[in-house]
Amino acid sequence: MSTPGNTDIACHMCGDNSSVHENPDNLITSKIVVSCLRYYSSSHVSCIGSHPNAPYLCVMCLNQNSPLLVLGDSNGGKVVDKKASSIFLAACKISANSIKKAAIAAKVEMEVKAKEATDARKLAIKSVEQVEHL
Repeated sequence: MSTPGNTDIACHMCGDNSSVHENPDNLITSKIVVSCLRYYSSSHVSCIGSHPNAPYLCVMCLNQNSPLLVLGDSNGGKVVDKKASSIFLAACKISANSIKKAAIAAKVEMEVKAKEATDARKLAIKSVEQVEHL
């Protein structure tokens, strides 16, 4: 269970990507976010409807055949309503954060390897100079 301040969360029930979910009925539980044990999805306790058991499993893990989104019908086609668009937006933000974290990790790894290569080059030059003096 986590508390407000985690910016990487998005409730998969309502699609809200903020850690503070406005629920006038219960402002305390609306700020509590739980994460699924298997899938790492986040949900507001107020969206779940009751305080979850520990360890918490999300709806998708409990019933894998349930659809994530239910699209409405309009003029013979499917439409994306506000809830579905919020869920899509939350998924995009999660993906963007994941890519950003991966890019940062790759940059750090590249910098470490560049430093190792520089150190190895300096050591090789020093070794060649020592052999020349023999």
